Amino acid sequence: MSDGMKAISKAELAVFEENVDDVSLAKASQAAAIVASAVYDSIESMGVPKDREEWLDMYRKHVWTYAGIFSIASTIAKLPRTLIKITRATGDREELKEHDLLALMDYPNPETTGYDWLERGVIHLESCGNAYSEIVYGTEETRQAGKTIKARSKPTELWSIRPDRLTPYPKKDGNGVDHWEFQLKKYGKKKEFQPDEILPW
Repeated sequence: MSDGMKAISKAELAVFEENVDDVSLAKASQAAAIVASAVYDSIESMGVPKDREEWLDMYRKHVWTYAGIFSIASTIAKLPRTLIKITRATGDREELKEHDLLALMDYPNPETTGYDWLERGVIHLESCGNAYSEIVYGTEETRQAGKTIKARSKPTELWSIRPDRLTPYPKKDGNGVDHWEFQLKKYGKKKEFQPDEILPW
């Protein structure tokens, strides 16, 4: 018995040997080799993706692509969100514990958690090199004596958009984005978004 095995009680060792014998280990390793070989063969036959839709398909269909990207996305989604306010004149930095932006990132819309929204964004970013969210605006009113004395538009929801369905159109002078176009299918109806309605990553 090796030094490592000495730390295991006889009862634990008996259970281990009963459930993980040499034959089971050999079968598992052979199966893993066959699966890995099949995956590599399918990747080689697929070729280089031509567009963002094919990059996303690779994420969904190939286990190694999925495993790598999902591992990165789920790890980033677990990180705590931090918002830093920087004073331009002095360069002083202050962490803001409460802010509308933090609340929006934690609860981006009624159907998605902050974790899921961020995870999906990183999956799009790692698969295609781009990630986008639609910004939905609402009106925040300041009321006094039953009357609105001040109203301002503010982001109230964030919705992930698949990057293969959104196209930026530059301004005529080439300086910035004029508008975005969303299209579900190649010949489907297009929806136009203004630059402040899309959050690009």
